[in-house]
Amino acid sequence: MGLQHVQVKPKVSSLQAQVKNSLVFRIYLSLARSWYRSQVGHRSQYSVERMLAFRDYCQRTSITRVVAVCLLTPIPALLAASLIDCILLRPPGEGWRANKGLWVRLLLEAFAVAMGLISQVRGVIVTGTISNAGAVVISAGTSVCYVTIAIVVAAYWEFPVPFGFVISVAPVVSFFCLWTVLVVGPRTLYTTPLLRHQIKSQLIIVATQGLVGVLYPIFSTVFIRLSGVRQAAFVLVMPLIKYTTKQIIANAASSLHEYVGPVVVFSVDVFNVFYVAICMKSSQSLLTTLVMVAADGFHMFVALRTIFHLARVVKSRRIDDVSRQPNIDYVRDLPGMAHTLQGHLFVWSVYILHLPLVHYGVDFNIRL
Repeated sequence: MGLQHVQVKPKVSSLQAQVKNSLVFRIYLSLARSWYRSQVGHRSQYSVERMLAFRDYCQRTSITRVVAVCLLTPIPALLAASLIDCILLRPPGEGWRANKGLWVRLLLEAFAVAMGLISQVRGVIVTGTISNAGAVVISAGTSVCYVTIAIVVAAYWEFPVPFGFVISVAPVVSFFCLWTVLVVGPRTLYTTPLLRHQIKSQLIIVATQGLVGVLYPIFSTVFIRLSGVRQAAFVLVMPLIKYTTKQIIANAASSLHEYVGPVVVFSVDVFNVFYVAICMKSSQSLLTTLVMVAADGFHMFVALRTIFHLARVVKSRRIDDVSRQPNIDYVRDLPGMAHTLQGHLFVWSVYILHLPLVHYGVDFNIRL
């Protein structure tokens, strides 16, 4: 007697089927997918070479050297900002003509910021597109054009210029983009699609950084002038600003793969931390402080949870014998991010540390 093959279909309980087909479950899946797509950390992809470079770096580098690198990295940007602060200024009441030191200071600040921006751009575009001389031309052109506009506005409108440093972001970004295109060459951009895409993405990131530099000072100015309960409600705007700007930068940097995370962190998160500290210091109620701590704590918890989960997955699948060829030096091939990192530090150090100067019109005189 021959054996008969009987196909048995797995039974799915009616309860499971109802759950999967329910409206609530579909909404949950939709929200979960949206949440996953919105996480910037999920868009960054590390190459195998970079992972091996990190492995080799951890094996070869001492703790002392790592600590020294972390401590000394911000020194150049802070030193530049401190040296600019050494320029003597006249009281703003004496007018724009008497404040020649201010315009020299503004010229140096704009030059430092432009050099920081061009360092960010050069680190992620085709190597050799912008030479050192080209970087100096872009920075000098940006700073000279900006200071010229600032002097004209101060002469024909008011000095100090209301909203001063905040208003200056738009012309600085505009002149920077213009000079970058001129130095790279319109013809080169037209005939090289890859370079055109890279430059476009970087200029979008630079413009978004400028938007961050405008939104946060305005937010803190309004926040300081609100009462306790309204402060607690208004503080929820800060995570919205952070989320929106991070999404814009992450979308623009999508082609950078392993650079997405650092670009987003040093474009938005550094500035956000600074202004969270300012708002916590100036908050008028315990409720406002608790709301700010809870919001940051929630995002930190989610980020750490994801990191530890991925770390467990990687450890469970790790193969210790992978790529043990003695002749391959992955640390040497690791893409250098030193210039890009210094660029971000120069931009935010000069901008944030000099923002409170009274000559830049920090007293917005807002009445709510």
